Amino acid sequence: MKNIKLLWNRIRNLFDYIYYRSVAFYEKYESLPKISGLMVLVTLQFCTLHLIFLIIYALTDYLIIKDKIYLVLILAVMIVFQYRYYISTHRYNDFKRKWGKEPKKQRKKHGIFIIVSFILVILLNVAISFIKHNILGQ
Repeated sequence: MKNIKLLWNRIRNLFDYIYYRSVAFYEKYESLPKISGLMVLVTLQFCTLHLIFLIIYALTDYLIIKDKIYLVLILAVMIVFQYRYYISTHRYNDFKRKWGKEPKKQRKKHGIFIIVSFILVILLNVAISFIKHNILGQ
């Protein structure tokens, strides 16, 4: 149980950092950077969840979500929960205090990790979906 809690805390910390960095990036370009940062985070979370569903389906032939409307509902629920967690509670200021003085070298390394993770998750989603629909004909 202790390991699960530790894993959950690390995952939550990763999501917090991705939200913080996304908002910090969009502060330069958007009028609503917190919403834009939230959408980046939710997109990454949703694509990761969808990738897990696709991998389970590829390995077991068990389709977790049979109707696509449920994916839309899951996405809507994720947006609401993350909005309440990040924006309603004004957590960005806490994150800014926590990571605002991060060394430039470390910030760059973490930024590259976020971008590569985002691209990988989306590309894997597209690749598995393409193989599933066009090559396997499912």
